[in-house]
Amino acid sequence: MYTILDTTHSDDLGPVSTHLSGYRSVVEVQVCSNSHTLFSIFRLLHAYRVGMATGDAEYGGLCANLYCWNALDSGTPLPTIQRHWNGFKETLVTARQTFTLRQFLPTLQTIHHWMGLTDDPLSEKGDLVDFAQMEKEAEMRGTSDVCSLKYCRMMLGYAFLDTEFAEKNMLSCKEVMLMPPSFERVQVIFYMGLIFTQAAREGRKYRKNVGYTRRIIQWLSKYCRESPHNILGKVNLVKAEFSSLLGKDKEAYEYYLMCIAIANEEGHYSMHAMCNERFARHLLRLGEKKQHTQAGADSRRKAKIYMNRAIESYRQWGGMAKVTRLETEMESLYGKGVIRREESSGVSLTHQGSSSLMGNRSSGSGLGCPRC
Repeated sequence: MYTILDTTHSDDLGPVSTHLSGYRSVVEVQVCSNSHTLFSIFRLLHAYRVGMATGDAEYGGLCANLYCWNALDSGTPLPTIQRHWNGFKETLVTARQTFTLRQFLPTLQTIHHWMGLTDDPLSEKGDLVDFAQMEKEAEMRGTSDVCSLKYCRMMLGYAFLDTEFAEKNMLSCKEVMLMPPSFERVQVIFYMGLIFTQAAREGRKYRKNVGYTRRIIQWLSKYCRESPHNILGKVNLVKAEFSSLLGKDKEAYEYYLMCIAIANEEGHYSMHAMCNERFARHLLRLGEKKQHTQAGADSRRKAKIYMNRAIESYRQWGGMAKVTRLETEMESLYGKGVIRREESSGVSLTHQGSSSLMGNRSSGSGLGCPRC
């Protein structure tokens, strides 16, 4: 495929070389695990413009859809994704790409839930689409949209602390294998690891969920060697949650700090927020275990700091629904006036551009499903 799409010596092809470069961009984004997902955003926007400029609206729509997935995965501020979506929509409506627009809806509805544009982020029926109805239609057509819909609900369930809802929408091994062997599959299995761990913590199928989490950690660690810039933070967070579950507090502490540092370095707003939140919850659990002791008081004090940092990062990302819920939770734990943005001022995130993310690009291995 790379031979066909190679544009190194295609200057003499004229307009054809521009079109080929667009197709090559998508192949690199989807096949190469050695490129940062932040870098892929710029590739996909370029490929979208190439498709629309050359009259291939279907291809342009595909690139726009992949952009939304990549942007959400890489922690791009949600208002930025929304702004690009508005531009995509106007162009694709003109090109009569209604089916392509429909494929956007699960991801866009997820973004709306995060931004607080709906009353309940866990509602099946949002302002744009009814997840349950769309899933029934996708099953009747036999399309892979079912996987996207389940992933969106699975992610929202975990993020908004409804683990049973997340478990209900867990993808099966067969459904995971239907997903492209690229960052989408990595992201799905990453959330599966977090959900298995949380379900075990809540006392459901403890041994089975612990076994699944071990396999996921092995899988993520294996592919982390090929794509550390995309997976290292994820595997460290799963390891942190797993160590916390097993009572290995020292290991958990180290893994939490590592994944927070990685997300901060990359300017990954959503990952930075989630890592700080999970660390804060770990510290709160330690505080409960050591009540009426100085160690317990110190853990609660640190938890307040890290939860404030999580709130600030969610705010910078645009996830106002999560901000509202965490602020309410914090006030119930510590009292009114506990939300102090200056406590988060020590962490400043800047979403990086593509220039610092360009690296060697080589094809990655196919990604399997660790649950099998």
